[in-house]
Amino acid sequence: MARVSRSMHAIATPYIYHTLTISDGESQRSSQRAPNLLLRRLQANEGDMAKFVRHLRVEKVPESLNIEEIIENMENLHSLSWNVPNKFPPTLLSSIRSKFPNLRLSVCNHERVSDMDLELLTTFNLQSLDYDIYIDAYAWQSTPNALRHSEFRRITQIVQSAQHLKHLRLNLKLNDRYSTNGTYRRAAMRRFTDQDLTPVRFCLDHTTQLPSLEEFAISKEKTCAGYDFDALHCSVFRNSMDWSQIRKLDLHQLNPANLFAQLVGHTPNLRSLSFGLPDNQKDAAADVIPAARFIETLTNLESLDVTNVKSCIKAIWPAIRKHEKTLRTLILRPTRDNYGSPAAHETAHISSIARRFSRIEHLGYDVPFPSIHERKYRTKASPCDHHLNSIAEMPLKKLDLFLHIPQCESDFSCEYHPDVVGSVPPPELDEAKTHATAIAIAQRLSRGKRLEEIAFWFSRIGREDRFQPYLVLADMVLKRKKDEAWNVESARLDWRIVW
Repeated sequence: MARVSRSMHAIATPYIYHTLTISDGESQRSSQRAPNLLLRRLQANEGDMAKFVRHLRVEKVPESLNIEEIIENMENLHSLSWNVPNKFPPTLLSSIRSKFPNLRLSVCNHERVSDMDLELLTTFNLQSLDYDIYIDAYAWQSTPNALRHSEFRRITQIVQSAQHLKHLRLNLKLNDRYSTNGTYRRAAMRRFTDQDLTPVRFCLDHTTQLPSLEEFAISKEKTCAGYDFDALHCSVFRNSMDWSQIRKLDLHQLNPANLFAQLVGHTPNLRSLSFGLPDNQKDAAADVIPAARFIETLTNLESLDVTNVKSCIKAIWPAIRKHEKTLRTLILRPTRDNYGSPAAHETAHISSIARRFSRIEHLGYDVPFPSIHERKYRTKASPCDHHLNSIAEMPLKKLDLFLHIPQCESDFSCEYHPDVVGSVPPPELDEAKTHATAIAIAQRLSRGKRLEEIAFWFSRIGREDRFQPYLVLADMVLKRKKDEAWNVESARLDWRIVW
């Protein structure tokens, strides 16, 4: 429209340059062309284009860019998304504090290279915070009420002061130079004081008032201590916040039984729930009861994502079935035994989902490979036909398939022959075979359907010295538009060691 005439260009320009994204390098996506052009014009000081910008998103600050000059030229900035691991420029902070006092702020800061940016987080109208929280405690040190050095005292103060905060996502990380996979962290190690010695949780008391969140998410690195969901703390946590506004509760793979027990009847507007069940069969039966009761009390649940669901499927399945008329997303992630192999769901469950869950648009399910007896002694293994046929009946838009590659030859890789000293890694996925098989599965499942995206999540067991198991992962995403052909959107087919 802006190319039709000068007058139409004048009308369209404020809308074209409404949002500016600053990142490292220019994206070739059509949606980013206007922001790229605007950034070049701002750098060249062409006209007064900065006055049109209402929303600024900073992903990375190139060394050649004077971001302070660009922001200072803006006149009507409404929101700022600061997704950079560095601190906000101190000289710029004071100037925009007075210029945009009602600025809505979103911060996403992972692998940050310094301590918490307290000045930034307490200056503006903070509405969304996605932050790493560093802790001096390993997973095996997770005991109730144990005092550990962490950043929870400071994050509690930030959240408490941000009364307009709606979205809070925290990721607990070990305060170590090395990450879970052994790579060197770019983030600096935190220096704690005695004041930072607290239980691994929010520092709450009966007078604390937290903002009414719409989203709360918490996750952790595998080697890091988890959030301490002590029973008394969960009671105080419930009373510190108005939970009636929460719409999304993402607990990653955690199963906070005490929190579930406290929240029964307090989350009438919850639409999305993600959590994990115990992988220990002994604890599963008792620990699943609070989660099942909590799910049963929810109304209009639209999205449910559960890890390790097979460990106690009988106890939790009736609660899941209660939402068969409202669920649009159902992700049932694999349950793995102590050796990493998944425990397959009974065929009755996938059949029940296909028959009863009429509104499902996004399904996540692990599809097993039949044993050599079940496949009538055919040497090459393929994903189970019954599961794929049931999935093909559903009106899906998006599908996540979890496929555990067996030791024998399969449609994706050759047979694995480990030795006793662990010198033979699991064979890589054959790129050509994997692409061809995945596209064939996609064509089979999407025939006459509106399926637009399939993510394949591959896993396999490798063997170390004396056949000790370790888990490796890979993934691939296929996409299509309407009835067009399936294409590989992304692929990471080299095995990544998890543990």
